[in-house]
Amino acid sequence: MKKVCFLLLFSAHVAYGQENPYDSLQLKLNVATSDTQKLELIKQLADVAFGSDMQKALEFSRQGVQLADKIGDKNWQPRFYEMEGRMHANLVHLDSALNYFNKAIKGYTAVKNKKGEATTLFKFAWVYKKQGQIDKAMTADLRALKIMEELDEPLGTAAGFERVSEDLQIQGQLDEAMNYAQKAIDICQKNKLDRELVFALTAAGSVAIAAGHNQQSFEFFDKALNLARIQKFDETSICDFTNNKGNALKKLGRYQEALKGYQTAHNIAVQANYSNAITATFANLAEINLLLKDYKGALPFQLETLRLQ
Repeated sequence: MKKVCFLLLFSAHVAYGQENPYDSLQLKLNVATSDTQKLELIKQLADVAFGSDMQKALEFSRQGVQLADKIGDKNWQPRFYEMEGRMHANLVHLDSALNYFNKAIKGYTAVKNKKGEATTLFKFAWVYKKQGQIDKAMTADLRALKIMEELDEPLGTAAGFERVSEDLQIQGQLDEAMNYAQKAIDICQKNKLDRELVFALTAAGSVAIAAGHNQQSFEFFDKALNLARIQKFDETSICDFTNNKGNALKKLGRYQEALKGYQTAHNIAVQANYSNAITATFANLAEINLLLKDYKGALPFQLETLRLQ
């Protein structure tokens, strides 16, 4: 992330070993005869895998791209281009991500899918931020926000406010950043967008921690994590929110609690092949061990952080 989280590119949850829904979707795909039906099932499988195995999700996305290209379906092609770009972004394959997002934008424009354009612009902005191109990121986020407002999409508008809040935070405009985060919270509460409220609270927590309002940030992050658990968010999102709460605990000097949170987040990240979070949690585990004056314990995490970077 980014603010304090790693990525807000949306996902769905299931644990691999469960027969339902992953195994049942795979069985349906194996017997499907319609290409359109196959594309829908592949999309569902990619969404399911995204919450537990990023590499597997990438494989499904590629499968969808190949089938959509083969049959020349102009509506499905950009959806799978966007999806594959999202997977590459999560795996920090930034050039590949931009390549597929460019294809997605062109495809959405061709079929006049404005919402698809907006969601892809949000993802462009995330990559730009990872590359340190904050001006380009802000431009992309504002374009996407404008589209969502024109479409009267409360969910997309809330997401836009969150992302612009992040951009403003990076630029050091913290009062304005909190204003945008609060707008997102208000839209979510007004429209009962309980899942998106988790991300709006996270945006506010990120601004608060940047402003040194550590207790406030802890309250935002703690509420976001609790709501995410209640709503059974996917494991990669739980990883992000757990790491965020660990950051607030660290700022409050509650080091042992922060250490526990970081270790939990790291374990989830490793299990899900979540590259962004693996790197971030290694760095956080190194820092928290240093703060606890456990220098021997910190060293392996420091060395692994350097290797990954």
